[in-house]
Amino acid sequence: MTSKNENILTVEELPIYAIKVEKSQECYSTEHKPIFGEEYFRQLRLATNNFFGIAEFNLSKVTKTLEPVKEVANATEDFIRNENNELFPKLAAISLGGMAGFVFGMKNGIIKKYFYSLGGLLTMTAFCYPNETIRIIRTGFEHSKMTWEEFKKSPDPDEK
Repeated sequence: MTSKNENILTVEELPIYAIKVEKSQECYSTEHKPIFGEEYFRQLRLATNNFFGIAEFNLSKVTKTLEPVKEVANATEDFIRNENNELFPKLAAISLGGMAGFVFGMKNGIIKKYFYSLGGLLTMTAFCYPNETIRIIRTGFEHSKMTWEEFKKSPDPDEK
């Protein structure tokens, strides 16, 4: 397989490539004078695009704002529809505990009225939701321990 150098062509020498056009901008003129009414319709198109662009922008802002609200509303509806029927009796019992505390606190001052109401609410909540109450108490206890340890580690005023 011997080949002669005279039969070998470079890529530029191949006949499938077109001639290079160096000044193509001078060859084709794209400028033309506007015909009758063209400028008027151009201005009308720009004005309507601006008007509808503002409305579209405002609509997109409203849509973005309402998406989280819609998600929360759907989640609330799903919670109410899928919740077992123990929710409303528990709410009634908790409310009854708060009202009982309010009645017991009416004899004394305004501060006892609020504390008794709060005590009744918390007691009935603890009875209705025992697992959550235990979790909250344990979390509060751990936070109290951490705060106490940080308080004990606080530097003495003389060490500064």
